[in-house]
Amino acid sequence: MRRQRGRARHPGQLLPVLPAIAQDRRFGEIAFPAIATGVYGFPREAAARIALAAVRAHLAASEMPQRVIFVCFDAATLGAYRVALGREVD
Repeated sequence: MRRQRGRARHPGQLLPVLPAIAQDRRFGEIAFPAIATGVYGFPREAAARIALAAVRAHLAASEMPQRVIFVCFDAATLGAYRVALGREVD
């Protein structure tokens, strides 16, 4: 992942691949770390929306995985995921 023209890029192309691997291998659950929001500087809010959209699109068409866990490493990232999910932020 590199910055281009002063803008951080999100590795969104990876997100559709990971649930597909879980489906192919019949994993019941899979965990995703909040990626690119640390040293790469991609905005947390956008990263959460992109990750959730990719996983939701996969789950709408597939039965596996049955559980997806988003791993948030700090309170700000957790807040961004809660907002993206439409949940109250503590």
